[in-house]
Amino acid sequence: MNEKSGVYNLLCSTCLAVYIGQTGRQLKSRIDDHEKAFQNKTPERSNFAKHLLSQNHTFDRTSGVNLLHTVEKSKQITAFEYIEIVKAVSQPNRTVVNEIIPSSPLATLLYK
Repeated sequence: MNEKSGVYNLLCSTCLAVYIGQTGRQLKSRIDDHEKAFQNKTPERSNFAKHLLSQNHTFDRTSGVNLLHTVEKSKQITAFEYIEIVKAVSQPNRTVVNEIIPSSPLATLLYK
């Protein structure tokens, strides 16, 4: 999983917050970026790190990372990311910490 690219989510270890992202690089490299932003206290480099730092929450790399779709960088990866964000937003008690939350009446109808 760590050597593939695609759409992934990161789960806060303290609350129900989730971040959904995409990467054309190896997943482990992108997760390193989020962890470095958290460790170096640079929230402008990662919305997930921003959540962890502002809420004084934690992240467990071994249990808090999921590769949702293995996809190469393309229009398709953006579509899968969009769908996963809409699905997460529609879950009760789930906080999505992405900066941009897409809104689509069709997608919202499909995942409510």
